[in-house]
Amino acid sequence: MREQLERVYEWFDERLNISSVVEAALYKEVPVHRASVIYYLGGMTLFFFMVQVVTGILLMLYYRPSADQAFESVEFIMTSVPFGWLVRSIHSWSANLLVFFAFVHLATVFFAKAYRPSRELTWVTGCVLLFIAMGFGFSGYLLPWNQLSFFATKVGTDIAGVVPVVGEWMLRFLRGGERVTGGTLSRFYGWHVAILPALTGLVLGLHLLLVQLLSNMRELTVLTARAERMVLTARQGGVEVRDALAEIDQAVDSQIELEVLVHGFATEEGTEFDAKHAEGLEHVEKALASAQARLDELVFRRRGLVISLVFIALVLVGLAMKIHALRGEG
Repeated sequence: MREQLERVYEWFDERLNISSVVEAALYKEVPVHRASVIYYLGGMTLFFFMVQVVTGILLMLYYRPSADQAFESVEFIMTSVPFGWLVRSIHSWSANLLVFFAFVHLATVFFAKAYRPSRELTWVTGCVLLFIAMGFGFSGYLLPWNQLSFFATKVGTDIAGVVPVVGEWMLRFLRGGERVTGGTLSRFYGWHVAILPALTGLVLGLHLLLVQLLSNMRELTVLTARAERMVLTARQGGVEVRDALAEIDQAVDSQIELEVLVHGFATEEGTEFDAKHAEGLEHVEKALASAQARLDELVFRRRGLVISLVFIALVLVGLAMKIHALRGEG
């Protein structure tokens, strides 16, 4: 079974180059400079999205998306379901934090100029994700089916209704009719738990893939990760890897300095970037060569050990046969 899965993986890897993405994902350094905190904003947004998924699934177990039972089901969750009040509160507050960190992440990416070539598609998918997050918030606001959510949805759809040319169509599309009714509730619930999550999964997967594939430091990152794994294998085999580790450390330093140049808020990529990138590649190539030499040494040692064990085994067999022959003569 394992061999079949490996063959399937190799088949996809030959066509999609999955291994390079995996290597880049396994090795990621966060630059240490005055704006280091901005590198965590995307991850924090993703974390709050996962909180939304988990708490939303739990709320779906008790929520009833109908005009007659929606409000009562929310009251039941808040008052009778064990820890229901906590799950709903976490869902509500994490939704606010999700939108907040998405906005901050978008702003920092813009001011850090991380939308420049070749990262335009990453920027576009990020903007789409922000609009989807706002759609989540708007569609979920109606689900408690109380007066506040009812009139807030009415105002929100009225705003869409005044858009020139397509406003009237948008209003009916959002409400499912002329007024906010139980049909509107069912429609918003479908968007909230089915359509928007499906869109988010597709766009988010593409966004994360592009973050890895379109990085200016991808080649350096992948090669550094490969060198680290080779060094780790050699070290576990008891081989001295000090020289390779020193080159890897210098390659990592080059990668961090490259990240600072790319996201330095006032620094354009150019000659300095190319020079630092070439320096990092030089260090990582030396690390790969040193690591490969250490691996060759490890293989030589293991072969020598196997040959020695075979020789000892043959000697012992010969001695045993000789002793047996001597006893037979005696």
